[in-house]
Amino acid sequence: MNITRSNSSRKVLLASALALAMVVAGAGLSAQQAAPQKTPSLKPLPKGPIPAMAPDHSQWLVTYKYSAPSLFQNKPAEPVATPDPAASGSTGSNAPAPPNFDWQRLVTKTGSIIHEQEGGSKLEEHWYLSDIAITVPAGAPPRVSISARGSGAQADFPDFSWITRKDYTSDTNILGRDCFIFSGTTSKDMGSSPAIAAIDAKTCLPVALEYDGHVETYEFRPPPSGQLTLPPALQKLTNSMQEAIQRSSAMPARP
Repeated sequence: MNITRSNSSRKVLLASALALAMVVAGAGLSAQQAAPQKTPSLKPLPKGPIPAMAPDHSQWLVTYKYSAPSLFQNKPAEPVATPDPAASGSTGSNAPAPPNFDWQRLVTKTGSIIHEQEGGSKLEEHWYLSDIAITVPAGAPPRVSISARGSGAQADFPDFSWITRKDYTSDTNILGRDCFIFSGTTSKDMGSSPAIAAIDAKTCLPVALEYDGHVETYEFRPPPSGQLTLPPALQKLTNSMQEAIQRSSAMPARP
């Protein structure tokens, strides 16, 4: 009789121990599941403005594509339509292929002088000299005005003026370059649209920008060997504008 009771007690103790072990194991598994997963650390951002100001002697090409596939997602490239020679007025295989962009802007910078050529089939020129801007439309007389371009990185790359360090979200390879990725909202003059930008991790210069279905890519070319100079006709217009500014500033203020 005592042996039977002893065996029963042992079975009860064993069952209790097994149940306790299962509870402890379950609690440990739940704690592991509830623990936050470690996120990969981001590369540290360098000091200084982002993007950086373009070097004093530099040249870069900006290519604009509208309704283009994203560079930041693994999407298949959209098929490129084959041009119809009959529709373009050309025949045979020598018909020129359409450009793979909607708009381009070539910027050349030497010190305080900046020259821009932009457009699609027709180019428009812009010259910036300190506080003076000169626009030379295709097939029209040049226009001279007071420039509000400013200076620094925001002047060189105005489409990236919305970027702050808190917008830094990831680092990855874009167009063959290691990049810092920033996500935020464009400035008001660009429509306050959601945007994502890629900044070269080595140079801190722009690589790409996407917003509102538009894609901009930046290609930095070898710097110019010499100093930019205005054509004589534009220099004459600039001199006239500077003289007008000096006369205006020398006039006494009205009482």
